[in-house]
Amino acid sequence: MIYDLRNKPTGADEAYPLFVYGLQLANIKKLKSNLSYIENFRHRTRFESEESYYFTTISSAVQFIEKLSYSDVNMSEEEFQRLREAEKHKIAQERESEMKSANIKSKYFIKESFLFYF
Repeated sequence: MIYDLRNKPTGADEAYPLFVYGLQLANIKKLKSNLSYIENFRHRTRFESEESYYFTTISSAVQFIEKLSYSDVNMSEEEFQRLREAEKHKIAQERESEMKSANIKSKYFIKESFLFYF
């Protein structure tokens, strides 16, 4: 449970921004592919109540990040683009280093409006 500054429990509305931030920091590989797999191939009896809530929360956080724009974060468009490009470059370098260490060659697929790679 997450508590606010007055030591009172917070709800999902207050915790959601923290979840989105944590999801971005985690930089989970193939997140969208995994979500798609779960959505298409899960057994319906294994996707009730709590599991469904978590899946919906993760899916909505990914959609929020995909549609994020400079105006949503009170930033100039130039600064937003600069930071996004720098993050893409950083992640691509990390992936390239991982592939080299595993002796695997691969292409990277980068969606313009999305900071995660899949």
